[in-house]
Amino acid sequence: MEKTLADELRGIDMKVIWGVVFGVVALFGGQTIVQILSEFLSNQGGLGGEGIGFLFLKAVETFALTAGVACIAYFLMTGRHRNKNSNELMLWGAGILIGTALLGALLGVGLLPDFSRASQGGGYPLFRLLSAVISAYAATHSFAQIISALLIGSALALQIERSLHSQLADKANA
Repeated sequence: MEKTLADELRGIDMKVIWGVVFGVVALFGGQTIVQILSEFLSNQGGLGGEGIGFLFLKAVETFALTAGVACIAYFLMTGRHRNKNSNELMLWGAGILIGTALLGALLGVGLLPDFSRASQGGGYPLFRLLSAVISAYAATHSFAQIISALLIGSALALQIERSLHSQLADKANA
């Protein structure tokens, strides 16, 4: 069986991954290096309640984009994209991001993309759809919010993958 990105990343401790995510998101979120280091040092190099709370608030603030990135990242990390053509991948990407926007609207959580401000680029129709969806998110999210959603969503996908992988390994060994 061919190795996936998740297999390659499994050797990195999630404590380190979440620490890096916190550090970058906190920097973009306006925290100082001293505040970030204080969080790590007071929690033996990991995240405590304040750090976890900070990431949680950033994830809620960008719920639709964070959830969409988490779904797409999980799809890519686990190799489920390998047998798909580019048309399917663009459709899946746009569908996931539209779906998480609808979920965010239904739940009344986080910043939602403004599809009325989406740019209509040229080119292939499925590429235009994906491009329009991404531009709708870009029109309503700041650069810092986009970075936060990308990092938190990717780390969440990896955390979920590891949890599911562990459960499957436990069942196989039982």
